[in-house]
Parts: sequence; C-alpha cells; structure tokens
Amino acid sequence: PKSEILDVCSSWVSHFPIDFPAIMKSISATGMNVLELALNDQLTAGYQVLDMNAPNATLPYADNSMDVVTCACSIQYMISPIDFLKECHRVLRPQGKVILAFSNRCFGLKATKIWRSSRNDRHVEFLNGFFQYAGGFDSRKAFDITASCSQEKYQDPMIVIEAIKTE
Repeated sequence: PKSEILDVCSSWVSHFPIDFPAIMKSISATGMNVLELALNDQLTAGYQVLDMNAPNATLPYADNSMDVVTCACSIQYMISPIDFLKECHRVLRPQGKVILAFSNRCFGLKATKIWRSSRNDRHVEFLNGFFQYAGGFDSRKAFDITASCSQEKYQDPMIVIEAIKTE
C-alpha cells in the first residue's frame, strides 16, 4: 500500500487489482499509444508516450523515484531487454521491485525470434539471465499463476518474474 508504481508498456488497461488506484500512492505508465493510455482508468499519476524499442530509450522518470515497476505481457517484444532492466533499476528506489508477467500468447511477428523459438521454461531462464547481466537485482523469483480449470482444456500459461533492486 501507498507505493509509487510505474506500469511500462501499458495500454488501455493496467493489470492491477481494481482497488489499486485507491490504495497505492500513485500509478504512472508509459506506452506507445496515447489514445489507449488516455483510456486507462487505473493511472492516477498520468502517462508518458514511449517506445522502449527506440534507440537509447530511457524511462522519463527520475532516479530512485518508483517503488515498483511492472511490465505485463510485453517483455517478449523488447529488443534490448537488458537495457530496459537497467532503466528499471535506475528509476527504482532501493529494495524496489520489478514485476514482469508473460504468457506464450503473443503477436508472433512482433516478439523477438529467441522468444518465439523457445518454451516457457527457457523464457524464465532468459529473463533470469537478463536480470543478471543488467546487474543490481537479487532475490529473483518465478511464479506460475496459470488459472486452473476444471475441464481438461488447453490454457495459456501465465508466468510472473519478480526481482528486488539491491544496489
């Protein structure tokens, strides 16, 4: 509660509990589509239009200004994920948290080739390596939060990776 959150690669919805705008100090976002960002009713501190795949992209927030940085279902599109995680590290306060979520459902032509040609266990390994090379993160944890279904139908997996800023 009362955390300052940055939702990176956001859109018309942030994937937070419905009560977050009331209990968090602030929720800011970056994303590529100004119309979609304007429709996001969970943002209490505004948004900035930003393409994290642009050359030398930097998050438009001050050093040590956020408690949590989230990126839901977009890490697979990052062409420079290590640089992205370095930017997350820069804007996070000490002991701040990065939370990345991904599924195997994605826009195939937009996801990176290494992502498209790998399974979920490899995705977790890639992300662990990206955090390692970005530096300054410890206590990385992975969670499988795939919804359970009473029927034996295929379900898209949902994996969450959490990392804590140490430096």
